[in-house]
Amino acid sequence: MIPMIKAITCIKRKPGMSVEDFQAYWRTDHADVVKHLPGLRRYHQSHALLGGYRKGDLIYDGIAEIWVDDVDALRAMADTPAYDAVLRDEENFIDRPKMAMILTQEHIIKDGVVPSGALKNVEFVPRKRGMEIAAFQAYRGRD
Repeated sequence: MIPMIKAITCIKRKPGMSVEDFQAYWRTDHADVVKHLPGLRRYHQSHALLGGYRKGDLIYDGIAEIWVDDVDALRAMADTPAYDAVLRDEENFIDRPKMAMILTQEHIIKDGVVPSGALKNVEFVPRKRGMEIAAFQAYRGRD
């Protein structure tokens, strides 16, 4: 089975918007818009824990993950009225110039049941300057 493509988008809320308002809007209003994307297989939102703001603002307020069958499905999705609606709605709560996105394929190293209430830790690991992508992926165990 060929793994699906996952688009991971790091999201920052609009200036002046509270974290609570951002999370509420994203979880409800925006989710209702995203669910209509054609070819969408899965959609996850990961919201930063409120305790993480104790020392100040975070670089990102959360990440969105969407799964599609392949890159062609992602391209087709981007050429639809439903995708245009998503972009229009993002203007309501996202600081779009601060967004970052990467396309990935998951490689499950260890699978298992995720307990209720579990936390998810996401880290971006840059490759060493000058290291080839294939060498980095092989080193990380994800060739």
